[in-house]
Amino acid sequence: MKKLFSLLLTVLMVLTLAACGNEPADDHNDVISGSPKDLTVLTAEEACHELDHILGEPDKLVGTEIKMSGEYVALEGTEAGVVYHICVVSDPDTGESQGMEFILMDGAVYPDLGDTFTLAGTLEIYEENGDHYCHLVDAEIID
Repeated sequence: MKKLFSLLLTVLMVLTLAACGNEPADDHNDVISGSPKDLTVLTAEEACHELDHILGEPDKLVGTEIKMSGEYVALEGTEAGVVYHICVVSDPDTGESQGMEFILMDGAVYPDLGDTFTLAGTLEIYEENGDHYCHLVDAEIID
């Protein structure tokens, strides 16, 4: 239970701090919008860093297909009926974790809480209550 609480707290922090338009987390000049990004070929630590970069500079990556693996977490929003679906990548060696919100294609079934899965979707920016956020849309569970 303590691990789940820690994970949920981390995800909440990610959602709070992942507003689009933030300063870049680090300098990745090799990022090209539209080029697919496969985070499943990276180590957990590298995937966390790459997600941090994506969330820090989403404008450069809008429309990019991103493939990632992680643990499923769902958080209820402050408005009734709003649920945020998140894929969280965790590195057990460093304790670092990073999450990406996603929306599955119409009719798709979301995983069970805590399930590990792989998904691919297209990065998009959306506005909610005056703030900008990033998520993967038309996402598909691959594994």
